[in-house]
Amino acid sequence: MEREEWTLPAQRRAARRGEVLTVGQYAQRWIAERDLKFRTRRHYESLLDRHIDPALGDVAMSGLSSQQVRAWHAALAPGHPTTRAHAYSLLHAIFATAVTDGLISSGSLTIAGGGYGFRHRLASYR
Repeated sequence: MEREEWTLPAQRRAARRGEVLTVGQYAQRWIAERDLKFRTRRHYESLLDRHIDPALGDVAMSGLSSQQVRAWHAALAPGHPTTRAHAYSLLHAIFATAVTDGLISSGSLTIAGGGYGFRHRLASYR
């Protein structure tokens, strides 16, 4: 007898409606729903358009694996550690909200030091 894998209630509801919410769709909605200052909103939109959407935007929220996130992070903005840190931090915040919303389970977006830029890492070694 084969056991059915447990899924989050929000995922079950979306599946019944035939919806597949992608990372890009949820991220755009997440930014739109925030009370952000103009420059912060533009910064987040730029990070989404340039760094998150091209690699992860079409992936289903419930289908994103920690391996995909690590591969994305490893290839992200070579030579630009601050950009890498900002993009990862944004993705992490978006997914923290998705966990709260019940769309995904926790633990899929953890990269040790992923949200820190080069200068912060240097300071931590002193």
